[in-house]
Amino acid sequence: MEKIALTACSNGLEARKKPTVDALCDYLSSLGLTPVLSPCLYEKDPIHTSVFSGTAEERAEALMSFYRDPEIQAILDLSGGDLANELLPYLDYEVIGKSRAEFWGYSDLTTILNAIYAKTGRSSVLYQARNLVSDGGLFRRPAFENTILQKQSDLFQISCQYVQKGQKPQELC
Repeated sequence: MEKIALTACSNGLEARKKPTVDALCDYLSSLGLTPVLSPCLYEKDPIHTSVFSGTAEERAEALMSFYRDPEIQAILDLSGGDLANELLPYLDYEVIGKSRAEFWGYSDLTTILNAIYAKTGRSSVLYQARNLVSDGGLFRRPAFENTILQKQSDLFQISCQYVQKGQKPQELC
């Protein structure tokens, strides 16, 4: 069974997001995937409204443990915020480059996505996986499933049009 890691390299998730994470785990399990949760997923001190789910070193080690696990297919970062850049000095790009795991993240996680590409030449995915269990994201599930399970690019095939007042819409994508 393939494993999918769930982590928070940036701001830790608030405890109130646990039902969303549980729903995402249930959805991934329904696909035959095994979700593996990072020890640095949730805020450590919600009473004092701390956004930290661990030190930069702890969050980086949690991420690197997923890259070292050969059974991890993808690493879905569920966070966002303003702390991801703290991890950059602690990442082992040689290990990342040799791993088959693909990193998925959104918001300030672009710092990690860009660092992975710059240091290893490997692509990552700019995507917030929590959207898969939101009302508005349910329609993306088939594309996600084809992308994760079948290694197709369905999730990245987006139909769009350029619309300008007084002109006929033009296909862009």
